[in-house]
Amino acid sequence: MKAVKEKIREIVGHILEVNLHERDDGKTVMELGVDSLQCIEIVIDLEEEFGIKIQDSDADGLKTVNDIDIYLEARGIEG
Repeated sequence: MKAVKEKIREIVGHILEVNLHERDDGKTVMELGVDSLQCIEIVIDLEEEFGIKIQDSDADGLKTVNDIDIYLEARGIEG
């Protein structure tokens, strides 16, 4: 099974059509060029991949790959 952070990078990278690397983990979604529709797509893909529901209020705080990783880890998803 792929590490959670690697899977997050794949999801975000797929939406943005770029290959994200570790150096991108701390960049905000704005720095990565994500628009509001892409943010929704990322949340949906994360929910499907990890079998969770991300509340809108929680999604607003997920600004970086690191934020997403911490959020998932807090919900018991590790890897």
